[in-house]
Amino acid sequence: VVFASGLLSDGSFDLWATLPNGFTLPLPSFARVQVIHNAPSPTVDVYYADADNPDGILALADFEFRQATNFGLFPARSAFDLAVAPAGSSSIDDAVYTLSIPGLSTSNTYIIMANGIVGGNPGFELVVNENGRTRASNPTNADFSVFHGSPDAPTVDVTLFNGPVIVDNAEYGVFTDYLSVPASDYIISITPSDNNNVVVQSYIAPLSALEGQAFTVFASGFLSSAPGFGLWVALTDGTTFPLPVYVSTN
Repeated sequence: VVFASGLLSDGSFDLWATLPNGFTLPLPSFARVQVIHNAPSPTVDVYYADADNPDGILALADFEFRQATNFGLFPARSAFDLAVAPAGSSSIDDAVYTLSIPGLSTSNTYIIMANGIVGGNPGFELVVNENGRTRASNPTNADFSVFHGSPDAPTVDVTLFNGPVIVDNAEYGVFTDYLSVPASDYIISITPSDNNNVVVQSYIAPLSALEGQAFTVFASGFLSSAPGFGLWVALTDGTTFPLPVYVSTN
């Protein structure tokens, strides 16, 4: 017999099995996780290590800048490490960065963003959004969270073109809360948070094609050097693409 047990509200929900001899055990539990690579360099390998696999399992090989995975399943409720090494690594011992995660909840959806500069300033890090979404809260809307990952850009606002602020004070290395908007096409602008009259760049956001979807918009690259600054989108299936730059003309 398989029986449902626990509460959804506090993350204790599980499926348990009862064997003919009366022995009971929980079925393995998992959480949905997407990984996005937004560190300008290098291409990396990502290892997963836990108590059963202390030497690490190669989870992602040759993971490139501005590439994303789809939402895969990671074991939940038990501690593990994610270790990042340069591409072509021979083992987890080549890792240049390790993030220890105490355990994932089955009731949450996670987005993990690789960000920063390996060996530089700001340094490389993995940033976890534990409130990710895989679909829009309203089927006629498009839901998105913004991640500011441009190392040399200030805190910014996102505004509608010649219009109001829609994302306020997006800080470097931080995911914003999700914004749910009608699935239409928009023109948006990036401005310094303290002066919305100065437009860094404007972009076309074709959200009419993303009705019912949830996704991450991430600021990527450098304002002052290569690779250049841009706004990129990561969809739930792992597809990534840049938003087209909008050029106004008279």
